[in-house]
Amino acid sequence: MRLKALAHKVLERNRACNSGATEQLQGVQLRPVEAQPKLQPKERPVPGEWSEVEWRVYYDERAGIAEFDGEMSREKAEAQAYECSISEWLIQHPPAANSPNRCAHCSETLTEREALPFLCGTDGGHVWMHGKCHAEWMAAQIVAVRTAVQN
Repeated sequence: MRLKALAHKVLERNRACNSGATEQLQGVQLRPVEAQPKLQPKERPVPGEWSEVEWRVYYDERAGIAEFDGEMSREKAEAQAYECSISEWLIQHPPAANSPNRCAHCSETLTEREALPFLCGTDGGHVWMHGKCHAEWMAAQIVAVRTAVQN
C-alpha cells in the first residue's frame, strides 16, 4: 500500500470514529483567537537573587531534562543537575578577578607559564591560578555554594 493510500485510510477511519464529536460541540461557544490571552515570556529571576525555591526549580528542571531527554538514570541525572547548579551559581556570583601575577587560591606568585585563566571574574577580568590549585579552589567554591544555598 502506498503512503498516500494509507493516509487516506487512516483519515477515513478517524472520521468515522469522531462522527459523534461534532454533534457534542454544537452548543459550545469558542472564543475567537484574538480574544485569547497572550502568553507572556517566562521571566527568569534576576541573577544573584534566586530564592531557595528558584534554585530547586532550576535543579529539578536540569535533572528532568537529563533523565528524560538525555535518557540517564535518575541518579546520574541528579548528579549532572547538581554540577549544573554549581556552574550556574558561579556564573551568577563570579569570584573577584585577580592579577595574573598571583594565584587566586594559594596567593603565590604565578609565572607566565603557570598562569591559567579559569573563568571570568567580576568586571570582566579573569580568575588566575596554578593548574594544580584549581581542584582545591573548586572544592572551596562548592563549599561556599552549599553554605550560601542553605542560608
